[in-house]
Amino acid sequence: MAGSKALCRAHSTKLKRTLAALVLYLILSGKASGWNGALGQTTWGEYNAISAFIFELIGTFLFLVCILGVTQRGAPVELAGIAIGLTLAAIHLVGINISGSSVNPGAAARTGNCWRCPQS
Repeated sequence: MAGSKALCRAHSTKLKRTLAALVLYLILSGKASGWNGALGQTTWGEYNAISAFIFELIGTFLFLVCILGVTQRGAPVELAGIAIGLTLAAIHLVGINISGSSVNPGAAARTGNCWRCPQS
């Protein structure tokens, strides 16, 4: 029984890593000029709408997991603000290059951060 659980856990870990790599590939391959392997660009808006929307969904999910984790019953609340603030700062540092990082997929789509309006 223990060997079965270890095997299941190993497959689960491989599946999680594969899904994470796929999400990262989808975000980075949506760059308008193609992904050249570099990660630290200083301008944003080089990614297409799909990459921006996927990042907004993942960033919002991670932010909500952090908020719900540090505010649940039994969690120490003394450092909750620091944990939430550092998580938001990390999401913004990564996401500003991709979508402008509103950490709200609905607002990003509505205000044009994610969906570029054609210029007339």
